[in-house]
Amino acid sequence: MDTTLLHFIHLEDDLDDAECIEDCLRNQWADCKIIRVQTEAEFTHALQQKDTELILSDYSLPTFNGLAALSIARRTCPEIPFIFVTGTLGEEMAIETMKNGATDYVLKNRLSRLIPAITRALREQEELCKHKSLELTISKLMLAIQQSPLSIIMTGVDGAIEFVNSGMTKVTGYTAGELIGRNMRLLKSGLAKPEFYRELWETITAGKVWEGEFCNKHKNGALYYEKAVIAPVKDSSGEIINYVGVKENITESRRIKEELLQNEKMALLGVLAAGIAHEINSPMAFISSNVVTLLKYSDRLLEYIPLLEGRVANDGQVLESRASLRIDTILTDMPEALKDAREGIERVKSIIRNLKSFSYADTKELQLADLHEIIESAINISWSELKVKVTLTRDFSRIEPVLCHPQQLNQVFINLLVNAAQSIDKNGEITIHTWTDSDAVFVSVRDTGCGIPPENRKHIFEAFFTTKAVGKGTGLGLSISNEIIKKHGGDISVESKVGAGSTFTVKLPLNQANPVQ
Repeated sequence: MDTTLLHFIHLEDDLDDAECIEDCLRNQWADCKIIRVQTEAEFTHALQQKDTELILSDYSLPTFNGLAALSIARRTCPEIPFIFVTGTLGEEMAIETMKNGATDYVLKNRLSRLIPAITRALREQEELCKHKSLELTISKLMLAIQQSPLSIIMTGVDGAIEFVNSGMTKVTGYTAGELIGRNMRLLKSGLAKPEFYRELWETITAGKVWEGEFCNKHKNGALYYEKAVIAPVKDSSGEIINYVGVKENITESRRIKEELLQNEKMALLGVLAAGIAHEINSPMAFISSNVVTLLKYSDRLLEYIPLLEGRVANDGQVLESRASLRIDTILTDMPEALKDAREGIERVKSIIRNLKSFSYADTKELQLADLHEIIESAINISWSELKVKVTLTRDFSRIEPVLCHPQQLNQVFINLLVNAAQSIDKNGEITIHTWTDSDAVFVSVRDTGCGIPPENRKHIFEAFFTTKAVGKGTGLGLSISNEIIKKHGGDISVESKVGAGSTFTVKLPLNQANPVQ
């Protein structure tokens, strides 16, 4: 408070007393503003000015008295300090004034107490205003917490629940009374491994913030998913006294994303369907051709068998020798035909196996997988799109297995390969390069296609953004690929130059202490 600009109301009818008191005030606060009043009407009017910071009042006036003034002041502006400055005031009357809300009283023959009394009253008033402001802020904060659509929960250091907001009761199905005092274990779904909760607990007890996703159980037994941030609450000495969690129910958004993921898979399969049919028809035709060849060889063998049995006439020796030669030739050619037929069959089986694994929703737990095998599977599925116009180069380094959902990563690499192929008009090259560092494995897919303009590059991972013609793309492939990689704790980036191709680089962590459920 700027005490050099204090505004006082001074209720006093004696001019000499008034001047004496005002001189005292101006000696302390030279620029203060003092409004002297003598009647009830003047006093009431002065209060309406709204800039008064302290009221000084005599106790007895001819037509008005201090107690009446105190009553008016407490009704209209209870926050303003009110100090009696009077000639005489007995102990009983002094107690009465304090009961009625007076801040203090000073006797006129002891004006040396006036400035300290005013200073103390103003300081206490300032502290009271701060306290009320803090109370108001806390009240608003509690309203915001209670009405927040997010679940907010506070626990003790032992994990026992101490506070929940209405968002928490709504998402769990439990009342606040049913949750308070219980442990958070009440909400466990049983799907997460013990290591998941151990890592969480180790993080927050170390004073760090934990972020991740939960699968919890509603009171009725239904499962729901939450994205959560849990942080320690520390006192002034830095000791952890509570933990607070803010959680968002992502059950519906997760379901929608999974549907989009599956729809995108099917859309991608639609793009590949014609090529896949060709891929299957080609080896099938090859198999059929070799089977026909084998049948012809078997017919010829049947023709020459009688010769070998000696059922011929005079020139049988010659025919037998000729038959043996022809049979040797047939037996030499047959293994090659059988090998070609077998390779064709294995090719068809591989295509069908990859299509089946790709089309199924990925509901399995995370598993250690060979990234090269996942990439090869993606190449097999995408091959009909790739082989027509590109040369595919593998530049594989030795890499460690990664903890992942293999089918989800399979879709990522199919998207990247198909996009790369579609960016090449005629002939071009796609290079897949893998390498590793101390804590991550990298996969880059580089093409020699048309490249991506800068204005499109910044939107490339946004859902439904596409530069393809209507009906030629959903705009979800890269968006969902980005979501999948983020979910695995990794990152996907792009470098591109118009006319010089693009390089998409996927980074995946080698060791995940807290893999996504």
